[in-house]
Amino acid sequence: MTARTSVRIWIGFIGLTAALILLFIANLNLGSVQLTPAEIWRILIERSGERAAIILNIRLPRILSVILL
Repeated sequence: MTARTSVRIWIGFIGLTAALILLFIANLNLGSVQLTPAEIWRILIERSGERAAIILNIRLPRILSVILL
């Protein structure tokens, strides 16, 4: 493997990782119930709140299962 090929592989890996992170965040924010990023962060840290079930029981498991597949 040449140095150019190695660099291209790393650039592709970093690009795909960045896309995965952006889509992960977007998927947490998008839905029929509007949640602010501050609310989502608080729910992920405290694991409580009136809308915690939306994140912890619906959106987060869906995202993680897609990532694992």
